[in-house]
Amino acid sequence: MALAKTKRFNLSQMNMLETHATLTEILHGLESIDQKAKANQKYLSAYLEFEKSGATSYLRRAQERLEKKGFNVGFAGTFSGGKSTLINAVLMEPGLLAAEAGECTMSITTVAAPPEGHAEEVVIKYYSESDALQYVLSNKRYQAATDKHKDILGDEFSTASALEVVKATINELNAGEPEDKQKARELDEFIEALSKYADRLNGTYRDTLDNAYMYLTVDKNTRGMGHLLCIEQVNIFKNNPLFVEKGVKIVDLPGTDAVNDRQIELTHNYLREADAVILVVEPRGFAKAHTVIVEIFGKQFHQARDKIYITVNKFDTLKTMDLEKDKIERLYTQFLDVIQSMKLDPDRLYFTDGLYVELKVKKERGLGLNSAEEAEFNQQVETLKDMTRLLDEQEKVGLKPVIVDLIRKVVDDGGVQSFRQDLMGYLEKDIQVNRLREIYQDLANANRAVHGLLAPEKGRIQEIVANIKSQAKQINEFLEKLEEEFIDTVAQTKEALQPALGKALDSARSKFLAFVEKKVKDVNFQRIKAKLNIPAPRRLKQEVIQMLKDDFSKQFGDMVQAFTVQPVYDRIAGHIAESKIPKVLEEFAKTLGIDYTTKLDSCISNFQASLKVSSQMRALEEAWNLEEMALDPGADVTWTKQVEETFRNDLIAIFTDRFSAYIGRLGKILWRYHSAVIDSLVTDFQNLTNDLQRDLKGAPDNISLPMNIFADVDDEEQKKDFVLADIFKVADSVGQNFTKLSEYFELLETNR
Repeated sequence: MALAKTKRFNLSQMNMLETHATLTEILHGLESIDQKAKANQKYLSAYLEFEKSGATSYLRRAQERLEKKGFNVGFAGTFSGGKSTLINAVLMEPGLLAAEAGECTMSITTVAAPPEGHAEEVVIKYYSESDALQYVLSNKRYQAATDKHKDILGDEFSTASALEVVKATINELNAGEPEDKQKARELDEFIEALSKYADRLNGTYRDTLDNAYMYLTVDKNTRGMGHLLCIEQVNIFKNNPLFVEKGVKIVDLPGTDAVNDRQIELTHNYLREADAVILVVEPRGFAKAHTVIVEIFGKQFHQARDKIYITVNKFDTLKTMDLEKDKIERLYTQFLDVIQSMKLDPDRLYFTDGLYVELKVKKERGLGLNSAEEAEFNQQVETLKDMTRLLDEQEKVGLKPVIVDLIRKVVDDGGVQSFRQDLMGYLEKDIQVNRLREIYQDLANANRAVHGLLAPEKGRIQEIVANIKSQAKQINEFLEKLEEEFIDTVAQTKEALQPALGKALDSARSKFLAFVEKKVKDVNFQRIKAKLNIPAPRRLKQEVIQMLKDDFSKQFGDMVQAFTVQPVYDRIAGHIAESKIPKVLEEFAKTLGIDYTTKLDSCISNFQASLKVSSQMRALEEAWNLEEMALDPGADVTWTKQVEETFRNDLIAIFTDRFSAYIGRLGKILWRYHSAVIDSLVTDFQNLTNDLQRDLKGAPDNISLPMNIFADVDDEEQKKDFVLADIFKVADSVGQNFTKLSEYFELLETNR
């Protein structure tokens, strides 16, 4: 309590963005724990209690609230309490929502900015035929009459039997009082509407804003109620600064003391999710419904009370004599008693005259008032003048300043301007804190569940933590282990490289020499002689020798690459793929959000490219020797079959001898080249681990090192230790973030 006396919570103390970021970190940490616990529940003796705690639901709701944009403002009250008129006045949009005498808002109505790229419009959601009938049968306006005929429904609801109930109700009401006959006419219209709007039922219909009134209220002759009874929700999309610039969405809810249980439940759902709730009452005071709403708020969300504003609308309906000091103070005291008994904020009580403001705006904008509106506006002006005169008199005789201030705002401008300013100040400042507080409370509930999850393992966790090394040392040792794993994996290939290359080149020798022999035997001397028009045998031999040199040089390079690159690459890549390295890097990719597996693939791809280059270059060096080798074609003798055969045999002997020698030398040379390339691969991987070490140092302290992958732990107890240590490290980090925020939120709760 001493803390509460010496400190007051100040919004300026809380950096909204930083707090939002910290809460996001907490959410991610708790989500990680939730996932780890679910995956390792067999090691957690309190997991079932954790699951029953609702931690996952708290986290889901916190996530939704963190992502929430804009503000939802619900207007609630009894039928004909002036909600729609007050909304029009607050928005400075005369006539946007229907506000005729009698019952207007029959369904939930939302008003917001159009989605980006869309025009202003009204979108109407219709009931299905079955839902519309159930809605009417349970509607409190008709329920006393319809209940008398519920036996027609039988044991199972059907549209046919429900229609019979409505028709029987119409017959009964037509025999009653004028008010009953009006209800019978409305139900007749309802049956007609089911047929007329059959193609719209159980779907949505779009229309222009000019026609919005058709879906919100009856006409001047009280016609149209049947159509309204078919509508579940009306969504109005309007480009108003409050919507477009401030992100506000207004929900005009049906009267809470009428309609039916389903609509009342929907109304309460909207109210519970609203960022601000405007309770609109008439000067006669709170009706029962308002108390019920606030009670529901109290049962569901303690903090919801802070969202409620009370506007006493239709203030002009008070008689001038009601403003006399004793009477108005008595009325104000009645309001104050009710507000305080509900633990609401008395500073959020406003007196308003929404109709006066709406008519005044319409007149000032030159939108034209009809005769009835003109008469009403003039009457309002006169009433407010009389109230101003009487207020001046009552102020002189000691009328309480708070009451003077409330009434003065009404007589000056209808009281709406100050209400609008305070509401927007709340949405743009206080509501942000309220949202963060709700998120904090959800996360705190989830965190308590985590404490319960770990409580039975407290002693064991303390032992584990006592043995845990510093994070930096753990990282260094882990990365050393990772490098050792890589070097050991690559060493398997390097140790076997020289004999493997020898074996590969032996295979290459056999295949290539067979290729040489076949290629020489396939030479068509006559075709070459004819094609090149070479009469001299010596010249023909020279052309064939050069042709074979060129062909063999190219084929030799391809052969060396095929037999010495792919086998080495496949062996290295295969060993790495089968090792624990890819799995470790995948774990780090999940933790840090950096794709280390792609970096590893890049190292291996570079290794393959380097192998190809080194093999090809060395093969080309040997091929250059072939190009420089001088082969004597012999004397220019007469070309015969015997000369041709002898020449072929000489070529085969020379080329096979030369390439056999080249391949023999390549075994030792390529082993040195490939060893150097493998060493480069190790260096590239060490560079990757250096990058990983840098990234880990910049990561949060609760980073989870996948030591279990290397540990190759089979023992269940050791596995449990890994799980507990992993969850505890995250929970510890979450706790540190809670510590950062706890003082602000505790002060906020203390000073509520």
